[in-house]
Amino acid sequence: CESLAAFVVMREPITAGEEFAAAQTLREALASRLPDYMLPRKVEFLEAFPLTPNGKADRKALASRLI
Repeated sequence: CESLAAFVVMREPITAGEEFAAAQTLREALASRLPDYMLPRKVEFLEAFPLTPNGKADRKALASRLI
């Protein structure tokens, strides 16, 4: 089943123990603005987005993180 994922780069680093609470806060904020089918099932925190040689977000690298 396909679902949406959110990839997030935080301004301030968070610990692995804080990720769950941060993901819940993000989902709650999104739920107040988006319909249910647009809410991400998975939230992945990154230090930085992987980039292609052209400087664009590397969507294949992001997708491989979900497997």
